[in-house]
Amino acid sequence: MSEVDAQFGELYAFLKEQGLLENTLIVFSSDHGEQLGDHYLSDKQGF
Repeated sequence: MSEVDAQFGELYAFLKEQGLLENTLIVFSSDHGEQLGDHYLSDKQGF
């Protein structure tokens, strides 16, 4: 999740620098996220 946050920050900074931020809609979506290491899961072996 830290990597996603860092990359989002890079995107935000780029859009602001280019003067595009005010005319840009950013939509962030995700799935459950259980396989991101939370609950000791790291892949899609569960149901």
